[in-house]
Amino acid sequence: MTYKFMLPCMFWLILGGLVAFLISLAGFLSDPQFGWILFSVTLGGLMMVLGYFLYQMFIIGWLFNIPVIAIAEVPINIVQMIIGALIAIPTARAIRRAFPQMKKIDNSKF
Repeated sequence: MTYKFMLPCMFWLILGGLVAFLISLAGFLSDPQFGWILFSVTLGGLMMVLGYFLYQMFIIGWLFNIPVIAIAEVPINIVQMIIGALIAIPTARAIRRAFPQMKKIDNSKF
């Protein structure tokens, strides 16, 4: 005899949001500058995932009449976002350490 155990999708969405919030909070508490970098990369990555989803759903699906399951690409796009963050965040920190004069640039003039 086998038992089937299933958790609803909303559980995983809430859990994922909670984990993202806790990681961001830890980033802000440990190093506010790192927290803002982490927040920016995460927000940009989520915008990328949403943009890919909307493109695949509406442009490819409706305009070209190609059957596309856009939701199936979301996990792959999230992995792309994570890999990009794992590369971008250490690179940004290394560049800031290598070029400390970049911190002194006044962006209000641009």
